[in-house]
Amino acid sequence: MNALRVMTTGMTIALALLAAACQPRLRPPVEPREDPSVAPQINLADRELQQHFAVRAPMVSQDEAGLMFVTVPVRNTSARQYTIEYRATFFDRNKLPIQQTTWFPMTMTPHTQQTFTINATSRNADDFQIDIRPAK
Repeated sequence: MNALRVMTTGMTIALALLAAACQPRLRPPVEPREDPSVAPQINLADRELQQHFAVRAPMVSQDEAGLMFVTVPVRNTSARQYTIEYRATFFDRNKLPIQQTTWFPMTMTPHTQQTFTINATSRNADDFQIDIRPAK
């Protein structure tokens, strides 16, 4: 009887371990890594733009109604004509986005500097970010 009890206990333990092993593992959520970079005001979408364009500091002004206007000088440093697209995201004083424009196209002549101006439609605009990408 003792041998039967030991065998039964052993089988019970083995079945419990087997059942525990068959339980699906609950994996932790996938978390993003923290970006150590400071968010730039002007973002280029790819390395090719970085190689062929130079961007000067944006100039910011306000009109009589208090709307923010941003003018960005961009220079095509290559011998090739490029068409780019740009858009702006405007933020309030708490750094919350309040407006994002559509993409605007601009054809860049080789070896020339051009500017584009983009404006907020809210008087609450306090900061901005400009994104530039190759035209689609």
